[in-house]
Amino acid sequence: MGLNREIRRILERRRQEVFDRQSHNQEELMQDVELEKLRNEVNLAGISYVLSSLNSSNDRLKREADFQDLKLEYLQEEARVKREQGIEELEYICPVCRDIAYLENDLICNCIWPELRRRLDPRLNFLPPEGCELSNFSTEIFSDESSEHWYKAKLSPRMAARRIKQFIANYVADFPQVNHLYIYGQAGTGKSHLLATLGNEVLKLGHQVAFLTADRYFDILDQKKFLELNFSPDPERLDLNRRHRELLADAKLLIIDDLGIESTSEDHYRFLLQLLDSSQKGVRRIAFASNLDPNEIQDHYGERVASRLVNQFQNLQLMGPDLRGMV
Repeated sequence: MGLNREIRRILERRRQEVFDRQSHNQEELMQDVELEKLRNEVNLAGISYVLSSLNSSNDRLKREADFQDLKLEYLQEEARVKREQGIEELEYICPVCRDIAYLENDLICNCIWPELRRRLDPRLNFLPPEGCELSNFSTEIFSDESSEHWYKAKLSPRMAARRIKQFIANYVADFPQVNHLYIYGQAGTGKSHLLATLGNEVLKLGHQVAFLTADRYFDILDQKKFLELNFSPDPERLDLNRRHRELLADAKLLIIDDLGIESTSEDHYRFLLQLLDSSQKGVRRIAFASNLDPNEIQDHYGERVASRLVNQFQNLQLMGPDLRGMV
């Protein structure tokens, strides 16, 4: 569907690049007279061997041996000519997936994400922000002084950050057999950075991830409703909206940031309930981040939304000082 279509486009470009290089190399090899002569001998020997097999000829084994010997001689001569002429050996752009982008169990090779970031239409880019990964999630920038002001126990910001880092590592290791997530805390406590790190680590596993704000998520669904009610919708907008929804539907991890700061409406309330109800079906995981704690969620969205977020989602509270000036 959505992301798979974009991946296919990248693969088509890759194959064309390899084809162009292969054609150029073949043209250079064809100019070697001795190699071309040997190639023709191999072809004739191959035809002779096939005919002998079809006719059950008594010398079939000898013709097969002759064919194999000539083929080996040709490969050795071709290698010599390539070395002398400086013709490059064709290699896979990605030896892991051999340029097909997919691994076992329909997982996506890591080689595809950098290309998607470069080539994907920005309007279709739902990938997590770059640079947020466990490998560069440093806990040393946080204070090692205990702070009962921020934490209920004698816990330092550094120790809290280490626990969060371990939480992400465990969540990724167990994905997709994990709970849905609802992360909340005051502004600046690192919720968005945490979700982006989580998203990028799940990408490395080969799963599709969609990362967007609640405002953008609801806007996509608002657009769908508007276009469906329009007697003559703009085909380009219709196609873009369809592709948006396909990309979100394909994601094994759907990350929605800044829940609660979007404009409220009856439609948005209904969209959110539908999403929460869908979280009970299938294998897709959903992660929210919000400034609102569960009680504030109930005040903002009502009891039905709050009960689902509390009972169906793992709640994680981030506490501490504003980190935006520290990172």
